[in-house]
Amino acid sequence: MILFISVLFNNLYLLTSLLSGYGRKLGVAECPLIQGCYTQGQTLDEALKNIHEVIELCLEEQKEEIVEQLDTIQEFSYHVVSVEV
Repeated sequence: MILFISVLFNNLYLLTSLLSGYGRKLGVAECPLIQGCYTQGQTLDEALKNIHEVIELCLEEQKEEIVEQLDTIQEFSYHVVSVEV
């Protein structure tokens, strides 16, 4: 299962997070707009909670660089690709 969740941070940016669920035991979350911003949890709910914390930590550490990078993005889109295996 893959979910796209938008995360509102300090009323400034709407950041999209990608959540992947592997059964009921593991959730993985990533904010692809911030390099190195990913985490996991025992469930999707825990992974979502954790990605909020990781986004905050990333912004605390590199706020100026991240805001500058986000300001230069004019378009961002996701595409789902189907591959036969």
